[in-house]
Amino acid sequence: MISHPTLQQIYEQTTYATDEPPLSIRIRCLHPVLDDVLAWCQSRSWAFITAWNPGSRPLTISENQQRNTDLSKELKPWKVLHGRGIPDYGDWTPEESFLVLGISEEEAQSLGKDGAGCRSIWEFNQPARLIWCS
Repeated sequence: MISHPTLQQIYEQTTYATDEPPLSIRIRCLHPVLDDVLAWCQSRSWAFITAWNPGSRPLTISENQQRNTDLSKELKPWKVLHGRGIPDYGDWTPEESFLVLGISEEEAQSLGKDGAGCRSIWEFNQPARLIWCS
C-alpha cells in the first residue's frame, strides 16, 4: 500500500531556500548562517512567507505571482530576502516566497490572515519550526 504524505509532512520535508545569501532552511534544524544574517541585520526572528497557493489550494502561476507581488508591498517594513519553498516530493512545484527578517510571530500570523502562508518561523539560535498562518 502506498502511503501519501500529509500536508504537515510535506511542509516539514521542504527546503526553504534563498539565493543571496545562499540559505537552505529545514524544519527542526539550527541554522548558524541564518543566525549570522540575523545578527548582522540586528534582528532576532524571521518567518518564511508566501502568498502562493493559499490554504494549499493550487492556483495558476500568474495568480500566484500577482499574490506574491501584492504581499511584497505589505512586507516593506522589514528586511526581505527572496526565496522559494522546495518540497522533497517531486509532484509539488516550488513556491516563490520571502524570508522576512525581524518579523514577530504575531506579525507573521496577522499577514497569514490576509491569505499569506507562513510556513516556518524561527528565533535566534533556535530550531526552525512550522506554524500555520492560513
